[in-house]
Amino acid sequence: MYDYYCEKCSKLWEENLPMSKRNLPCKSPCPICKEDGGVKKNITGFPGVNVDTTLTPDKATGGKWSEITNKIKSGLPERYAKNIKDDMSGHRWR
Repeated sequence: MYDYYCEKCSKLWEENLPMSKRNLPCKSPCPICKEDGGVKKNITGFPGVNVDTTLTPDKATGGKWSEITNKIKSGLPERYAKNIKDDMSGHRWR
């Protein structure tokens, strides 16, 4: 999601574009006033600010992560199961 503004008409808008096309609106006329050469990318805030930093595998899957890893662990030979640590149970990686 990128924010753009027009220096000629002072209008703001946003567009959902892939990174490879993020500068395309700057090379095109303003979609509002249709003037060439006035569109600029508006830099606001920092990307990823709205990311949930407390997200764990269990939180993301509604508790299924622990359930699945416990099933996997119970079906492994002991020599492999002992290598699956408790931090694989959905706790946040440290």
